[in-house]
Amino acid sequence: MAVGQHAVVKAEKIAAAAVVALGEETVLAKTVERRSFDEFKGAAGDKITFRVEGTLPVRTYEWRNDRAEQIVTDTYVEQTVDLTVEPNNDYSAVALIDEALEFDFAGAWGKLFTAQIKAVTGGLERRVRKQVIDAPYERVMALVASSAAKAAAHADGEDLVFNFFSDVQAELKALRNPDTNVVAVVGSGWANLLRKASKSTKNEGRGDGAFASNVIDTFAGITAVEDPTLGKNEGYVYAASAVLLFTAAPRVPLGAVKGAISNQNGFSLRWIQDYDASRQIDRSTFNSWIATGVTKDNLRQINSDGTKEIVDTVQYFVRGIKIVLAADSTAATAAEIKPGDGKTRTNGSLGSSATSTLAKVYNDQPFAGTLPAGDPFTIGHDVEPVVP
Repeated sequence: MAVGQHAVVKAEKIAAAAVVALGEETVLAKTVERRSFDEFKGAAGDKITFRVEGTLPVRTYEWRNDRAEQIVTDTYVEQTVDLTVEPNNDYSAVALIDEALEFDFAGAWGKLFTAQIKAVTGGLERRVRKQVIDAPYERVMALVASSAAKAAAHADGEDLVFNFFSDVQAELKALRNPDTNVVAVVGSGWANLLRKASKSTKNEGRGDGAFASNVIDTFAGITAVEDPTLGKNEGYVYAASAVLLFTAAPRVPLGAVKGAISNQNGFSLRWIQDYDASRQIDRSTFNSWIATGVTKDNLRQINSDGTKEIVDTVQYFVRGIKIVLAADSTAATAAEIKPGDGKTRTNGSLGSSATSTLAKVYNDQPFAGTLPAGDPFTIGHDVEPVVP
């Protein structure tokens, strides 16, 4: 007797399609560095510990000296810094009685599947956006895009917008941003200005879903992406490594009727389905473990007498700059901040003081400190060297 085979969609296909959809719906999450959740599993206080390399001084032994003094040794010391992340278990769960699944959704989960992905994606985007907005920026730059300013740049054979983003690149280098993969995420006011300034034709409908459709253009090596949820006159330029995003798909529990996990392009997702036979209810759950954090750096600078590079113990956020579209020069002056300017900060940045190490680096000044004394150079334990 012939038996018809049921056309069953494998659980792995469901999860794989879901994680692709997750990636297509993200915008900000694609602009930041994505890492494995395993890096901080089991770490105390949800922290990842990084090692900061130490430095050694260079010494000079006087040429043709009388050898009355011996050379000295130096001690190499490294330090560790902690990145604290904010872990979350984001999920979307729905339940359908048999009647609703059959009559309201034609026996398929399609619409609910899409809605669940959008829910998880929305949470992911909000977490990344919060990190981008709340980062302790040490530099805020303002642009007055008036007709007069545009005309003045044009008269010099230059472009106002391109010049501004070129200046942003220069300021990132002055802050000692170590990452050259830089993106700008801007509100609608900025986006309108940038589209008008753009002279290139974008390939519509190509690329990665929502991210591609939000890309405006590239200015002085910085790709600008619109985020309509930002204030229309605010924007953020940052390296991909300025914000770290960790996602992980927890294991499929033994009690699940169906389940699968999938990892793609730095995003991880789990899908499980079960059935409550006592109430005839079918349930679907998508979830992902998500954590985000901001990267801060220990600055290095030569000391006062030029003999040693000193590693500062204070950490600063130097991988990003906030940009503001200002109405006039007065508003621009009020909005701008830079290291050592003495202005009051509201975002927790530490470089306001002119004596801060960030201000010294930004203004190309040496760190305080001269050549350390060093330790006597000995061979073994009180063993006299052999003199030929």
